[in-house]
Amino acid sequence: MTQIRAFSKRLGIPVDGFTVKTRCHWQAQQNGNAPYESAPVAFTMDVDIESDASEADKRRLLAAAQKGCFVEQSLKPGLVRHRLKIGERWVDA
Repeated sequence: MTQIRAFSKRLGIPVDGFTVKTRCHWQAQQNGNAPYESAPVAFTMDVDIESDASEADKRRLLAAAQKGCFVEQSLKPGLVRHRLKIGERWVDA
């Protein structure tokens, strides 16, 4: 989410700061004594953008940052999920 600051300038959306917390969801399977095999299920990213911008502008900024993130774009589609903090509630982004 390093793109948030860069795209905030390009889109003219003021950002005072932001916090991103990520949870990794994995599944693992083991057959007998064999080593287990694991795979990612999802990455959930909670994004709190500190700004007086509207919810629509925050959503637009997060969408641009998602599209501009090289790592996120190289992962399997749908593997990364986002939530945006609006006031005191978390909403899917």
